[in-house]
Amino acid sequence: MRLIRLIITVIVAAIPSWINAITVRRFDKFKIHSILRKWSSLAIKMLNYKLEVEGSENLNDEATYFVSNHQGTFDPAIIVAASTVPISFISKKQNEKLPLIGSWSKTIKNIHFDRDSAKDNIYMLRETTRRLKAKDNVLIFAEGTRSKSDVVNEFKVGSIKPAYMAKVQIVPVVLSNSYAFDEKKPKSNKMKVNFLKPIKHEEYKHLSQEEICVYLRELIESKVNV
Repeated sequence: MRLIRLIITVIVAAIPSWINAITVRRFDKFKIHSILRKWSSLAIKMLNYKLEVEGSENLNDEATYFVSNHQGTFDPAIIVAASTVPISFISKKQNEKLPLIGSWSKTIKNIHFDRDSAKDNIYMLRETTRRLKAKDNVLIFAEGTRSKSDVVNEFKVGSIKPAYMAKVQIVPVVLSNSYAFDEKKPKSNKMKVNFLKPIKHEEYKHLSQEEICVYLRELIESKVNV
């Protein structure tokens, strides 16, 4: 049944969505986000998952550095479906060439980099900072890889640096049960995204990057499945 749903989703949603990813590039980021949000919500529904969203009131028009845990393959689509504001993602270089994902990544201007390349890491920091200063929103999965569980692994210290450089607010994002998408027989089809209260630059600037990483990780971990 799950395979059938996946095939139907590819036929009904993925192909038109791929075409749409290219044709909407002439629009502004708000219109693009609205369109991608509809596609993401449709895919979640067609795959028989239910998405709960909490903390939408914490999203505002300030430039925001979103910091999230990372549970499953479908996490970016889940966050897009949940968010009322446009978001670009920091992503590994390989995702740039994936069918459909790569097309939408280009459209929403994701920042791709090779984590093993010092040059790419510098590019990621500079480009993310530039985007944030330009009032764009950027999200990073601070663990660096999927946990595929409720466990929240240690956050990479360098992942928080752009927020300091751009002096913008941080919004922690909590994903719960999003790894269900990667399971053959998920225990539940309910997934949740929780946008926590913004942390202003004035509130964290006195903390070291190591300290804010520990704080954000513990905060997010305490909210998983709550």
